[in-house]
Amino acid sequence: MSVLITGGAGFIGSHFVSFFASKGYKVTVLDNFATGRNLHADATYVVGDVTDTSAFDTLSTFDFVVHLAAAISVAESMTNPAKYQRSIVEGSRNVFAYAVRTGARAVLSASSAAVYGDCGTDAITEAYRYGGISPYAQAKYDMEGIPAGDTSATRFIFCRFFNVFGPRQDPSSPYTGVMSIFIDRALRGIPITIFGDGEQTRDFVYVKDLVCGAFALLDGGASGVFNIGTGRSTAVQRLAEICADLGGSEIVHAEPRDGDIKYSLSCPEKIFETVGWRAETEFLDGLKATWQWAKDGDSDGFTQRQ
Repeated sequence: MSVLITGGAGFIGSHFVSFFASKGYKVTVLDNFATGRNLHADATYVVGDVTDTSAFDTLSTFDFVVHLAAAISVAESMTNPAKYQRSIVEGSRNVFAYAVRTGARAVLSASSAAVYGDCGTDAITEAYRYGGISPYAQAKYDMEGIPAGDTSATRFIFCRFFNVFGPRQDPSSPYTGVMSIFIDRALRGIPITIFGDGEQTRDFVYVKDLVCGAFALLDGGASGVFNIGTGRSTAVQRLAEICADLGGSEIVHAEPRDGDIKYSLSCPEKIFETVGWRAETEFLDGLKATWQWAKDGDSDGFTQRQ
């Protein structure tokens, strides 16, 4: 069995790489290495950008395609929306065309909870109307509609990731998640900055759980749109307090940022009913594992591309 992982040198992609490699898959990664640097000994890496159709010319055929390559900053999308249409929509169009042309069994793509926008404190199902408030969210939603009307045998799965965290999330990246930033600041003993009042909530899903859920969809014959989250919310203020206590940092507040949503909480029942998956890692356990990785720098079998 074989898999192509676009964006496989990045944070989430690297966990897909190690997961598939552990199951004996032949793993190939297509990445432009603009942000990701994680290299695994059991994967083959091809340098290329999904927005460039020639990047696919040297690739073979694969049973599965996991499509993660994309620009990922909500804040940047507010000032450069064209970049996000190109990276997410046009890039995905190229990936999907390649997968259909070469007879891939299934394509699993990373969408985002950002497509829901501000929905209050209720858990959000996949049937919730589009409510995105950023060009990033719009591009992800547009991506989901690309295969509409496709009559090929290739299955398309879109996973709306909630707030993913875990080892190898680079705090120095301008596009990284809030948890890695808070942990990094706490470890360095510098103030933790919260944009807004801290009452905003997020559904934090541990990256290893997310990968297991995504694989269950690929392996289980699923298609369509699925939330991948825990169904549990945590206030950003609470996260900051935990990290501050661990590292002895103070907490400061700044003005909210454009494009940031107030509340985000998944309803994960559809994926559970379809393939029986639920997130297993408790929030504090995942946070401690991420903290330990950030502190010790454990490579977990990866090297860094120079």
